[in-house]
Amino acid sequence: MKKNNYVFYEYLHFFWRKKVIFFLIPLVVALGTVMFTLTKDDVYKGEITVYTSSIGINDLTHPDLIQSKFSGKVSEIGVDNFNVSATTGRVLFSFKDPDKDQIKEAIDIIEKNYLKDLNEEYSNRKRHLESAIESYEKADKMLQIRTDFLERKVQQGTLTSDELQESNYLSGKSDFQFIEDMKMTKMELDELDDPKVLSSSITKSNNFIISNLITSVLIGFIFSTLILMLWKYILDARKENDL
Repeated sequence: MKKNNYVFYEYLHFFWRKKVIFFLIPLVVALGTVMFTLTKDDVYKGEITVYTSSIGINDLTHPDLIQSKFSGKVSEIGVDNFNVSATTGRVLFSFKDPDKDQIKEAIDIIEKNYLKDLNEEYSNRKRHLESAIESYEKADKMLQIRTDFLERKVQQGTLTSDELQESNYLSGKSDFQFIEDMKMTKMELDELDDPKVLSSSITKSNNFIISNLITSVLIGFIFSTLILMLWKYILDARKENDL
């Protein structure tokens, strides 16, 4: 009578007999992972977010140009992991380094130098807008003076032909381009905010010990299974050869 082979049962029985090895390998791998993770140096992450207002100069808002400009100063204090990203009206600086004090120094460099550049551009733009508005207001005042002068001459009946033509033009003109430009410039000035730091922080980066531990245990069990399966296969092969 032919003997039935319960292969799966035989492997389960073999695994149970070698259960110490089956559980020991994942435990060793997990302990090794924990020891390795704990012996790694802490890494600190620093971030500073700067509000750039409506300043749109590439040198002050384009991430690559900003990073190129400040990477040398940041590297001088020993921080090599330095990145810049930008969205509309905001620039984010991020740093990573084992030395918390160096991260703080890097943030201070950005806050001092980058804000200085932004404030200089903000002041220049504000002065330019205020000067433009002043010029528009002077033009508007001169126009009003001229209009009043012509109206008095109309009432006196002393207008020359040229003045009459000018008076008819001004009286029929309800809007002037410079007045619209003045309104737009005033709106732009009202919307112009001064640059400032929105947030600044230094945190310790996650060492992922829990996720590393779970991954190492899973890998350990897979490794144990492969070893025991190979062991059982070799034992079975030897028995077949001895028959």
